[in-house]
Amino acid sequence: MDAHIVLRVVAPDADHGEIAVVRLLSLLPRRWHYRHHTGPDRIGLSIAAPGASPDEIRAVVGAALAAAPALRHWRLEPPR
Repeated sequence: MDAHIVLRVVAPDADHGEIAVVRLLSLLPRRWHYRHHTGPDRIGLSIAAPGASPDEIRAVVGAALAAAPALRHWRLEPPR
């Protein structure tokens, strides 16, 4: 199943979106497939994760954000 996830910056000293997306993707499952669009304060991810629901995908992304000090200034936006 696919999920579209948006992350926003919450602090002015956060890494640029291009750096943050590389860090985030390195923490996510390798078997998933990703497309992304980044800006300085926004990351849009489309994730194809066979066997995972959109809620499960969001949970994994949220856990990766919480576990990585370098991503502490990025937050998941609520799903649409």
